[in-house]
Amino acid sequence: MAGFDPLTLIEKDDISSYEKFILDLYAKTSAAMNTSHKNRITKLFGRLPLKSIRELNDKLNKFVGSFFGSIYSCEDDSFNNRIKIDLSNHVCTCCRSHEHIENDYELTTIHKIITNDPIDITHMKHRMLRDLFLWSIFMDMPEMAKVLLLHVQSRICVALIASAIFKQYSKLSQTIDLKGKYLTQSFEFETYAAMFIDKCYKYNEKRACELLLRQIPLFGNITCMQIAISSESDKLVKTACFHETLNQVWYDKLSLTNSHISAKLLQILSILTFGLIAPWIISYRKENQESLNNTKDDALSEEGINYYVDEQNSNEEKRTNYWKRFRYFHENPLIKMSYHFISYVWFLLVFSYMMLYRLDALNTCPIPHWTEFYVIITVSTMFCEEARRLYHEYVTRMTERWGSTSSTILTVLSNVFYIMPYFLFYLGFAFRYGSYDEYLLSTARIIWALDLELWYLRSLKFVFALRFLGPKLFMLKNMLRDLFAFVYMIFIAMTAYGVVSRALILYRQVSFTSHGIFSQIFYDPYWFIYGEVSDKDLLEEIVNSNSSTTGNVAQAIATHVLLAFHMLLINILLLSLITAVFTHSIDEVRENTEFYWRYQRYAFVREYFERLPLSCPPLIVISHIVLLFLTIRRICHSILCRNQAPIENHVPLSKKLARVFKMIPTNDSQNKQWDSFENAATHSYIRSILEKNKNKDTLSTSHG
Repeated sequence: MAGFDPLTLIEKDDISSYEKFILDLYAKTSAAMNTSHKNRITKLFGRLPLKSIRELNDKLNKFVGSFFGSIYSCEDDSFNNRIKIDLSNHVCTCCRSHEHIENDYELTTIHKIITNDPIDITHMKHRMLRDLFLWSIFMDMPEMAKVLLLHVQSRICVALIASAIFKQYSKLSQTIDLKGKYLTQSFEFETYAAMFIDKCYKYNEKRACELLLRQIPLFGNITCMQIAISSESDKLVKTACFHETLNQVWYDKLSLTNSHISAKLLQILSILTFGLIAPWIISYRKENQESLNNTKDDALSEEGINYYVDEQNSNEEKRTNYWKRFRYFHENPLIKMSYHFISYVWFLLVFSYMMLYRLDALNTCPIPHWTEFYVIITVSTMFCEEARRLYHEYVTRMTERWGSTSSTILTVLSNVFYIMPYFLFYLGFAFRYGSYDEYLLSTARIIWALDLELWYLRSLKFVFALRFLGPKLFMLKNMLRDLFAFVYMIFIAMTAYGVVSRALILYRQVSFTSHGIFSQIFYDPYWFIYGEVSDKDLLEEIVNSNSSTTGNVAQAIATHVLLAFHMLLINILLLSLITAVFTHSIDEVRENTEFYWRYQRYAFVREYFERLPLSCPPLIVISHIVLLFLTIRRICHSILCRNQAPIENHVPLSKKLARVFKMIPTNDSQNKQWDSFENAATHSYIRSILEKNKNKDTLSTSHG
């Protein structure tokens, strides 16, 4: 099967025959499918068989989108951007364009392309192979998928997709055997992806890093990193290539030698001088013989990742070279993070000073202190930046981290923690300036005090990228998830003791108000968790008092017994159990420290790569104004000059400011170089996989 070309099943260059072939393929496999898998497909994929290519296209988009989110909703800008229509618009794909075009017009255009440009026939055939591979995965035919893996382009990407789909099948399976089977298949394709990138990294480290960052037109311009993060591909994230790729992006056009301790001192000095001396004392990347064999600076668009330096820079005038290096310094993710960290610490100090000394009533101090103005402006600019970032991620379809938490509770809490600081701040702002009432000022002070605590907690994100602290924060998140499983049990035990004990010893003494019920029934029993038993003294006083009746003494003794049982249940059993669960969670994270650290580091590096220049609040408002102006100008220019031919490889300034975390080539030849390198580096390994499977089949047949 390794030497078999699947495209021989289809008549040469005949799109119509392929349409009929793929529809018949889905119809026949759905008819032969067992009930268990048919139910699973129906749940994710919808009704089978299919009646048209349009229906197939819609269902595949819905199927893949159900677990990859918006990753596969990107527009496919293939064919050297010479056409806007692609086979993916109407033949089983997960990356169709948002523009709906009539089928007849699409087919006519594709036929013209094939007739007039024979080179694009190969391009079209790769899409057919992609669709066949997706069919084999959807229909649970892993052995067929392995054969197609030899022929399809972008093997790392398709192996990751196969692994992610089988993970979803495992989650939807009802039996332990099926769950184990699909997890095994998922692990197998995940291993293939990791081995593929290791093979590429062995041949050429720089080119292998580019393979993880490059956008892949065959799959809707996604990147391998996006799929690995979205599906939590443990083995690929742990590879040396993944780590090195993040290093390359983190230092951008600065030299990797800036990671040394001596270089960090120079970075601090450059930051303190706002980068004015950086072009003279900071090490930058240089064009050398090693990089001549890799991707060139002009082969990558400035809209995405491009950490290469053009060779001609060394021959430019010193003044021009100075300002270019000055710009490189301030565009670097490391420097952006440093400025943001300094501004955030200053914001916390000013906010704290305002809360401690300068939050007076407006009737006594009609003009607020400058610290209050500063805090309001800073929070507003941070809110604008968060909104811009979310919109940018949605528009560019870089949403692989949205809702990536495996726990629903943690996802909800993360979103609440993300929104709550802004909500509380503007709520306090409304109370602060809503009236001159002293009571409303106290309300505003309470709300802003809680808000300030959340801003302090948010500062923990700056240690995510630290190897020795980042995983510890992940441990806290997992422990928080485990804690919620015990909150209900602890609440029931507290409520039971609080109601029963007060009914016995404080009959008709608990005021029937929210404050009385909370303070008497819930508040006092809550402190039993920490060993503060206030009821013990009260019970002894009732028992030893001469004025107590026999009934009161009996009720106090019964409450004594109940208290002893409650302390045994809460302090001994439940707290010991939750401690054991916390220990298990810590051990689990410790075993996967490398994965969690790199997972968090990806988010950290990407966030600061995509941040605008002058990313430190409140100065970032300058970048927002400039970006808004450039965006409006670009829109107006596109409307007024829509009849003019576009400039080749022109990137608007607005897109240069708001970059995308992927490598975007300026021409199709770069994509071909990447594909050729990946195919050559991984060809021997995929053939060895097929030979191994063939030997297993032969051995099992001979034994049979």
